[in-house]
Amino acid sequence: MGTGEGAAVLLSLRRGTGHLYYPGVDREFWVPLRDVRPIPPEVVPQASLERLLSDMLRALDADECLIEEVGENALTLLVEVDTLSGEQLDGRRASLGPRLRHHAVEPRSMRALHLRLELVSLPAHAGAGT
Repeated sequence: MGTGEGAAVLLSLRRGTGHLYYPGVDREFWVPLRDVRPIPPEVVPQASLERLLSDMLRALDADECLIEEVGENALTLLVEVDTLSGEQLDGRRASLGPRLRHHAVEPRSMRALHLRLELVSLPAHAGAGT
């Protein structure tokens, strides 16, 4: 299909398609969900960018994630969530540690928030063949 190699991170879902980010090639694609195959967690290294992003989005119960900027060993993300408790935010801060350079919570609508995260000192991507 030409979408990329290795593991991808699911950023959002819309009408039977998934918005996937492939850190190994730094590209995003909308892919029909019928063509997306889950990768068992044990196949993706714990200390990989794919695992870090996937775990973080899952823990925040994110509805959508936009990658705003990719820099050298850095990412700025805009994560949409329905709710965000202080415990969730504190948990993400603690788990990201010094990787979290900056964060901001911005109202999006009456039912959603945007969480802007600037991450630095990121782990390497899992690589091709995962």
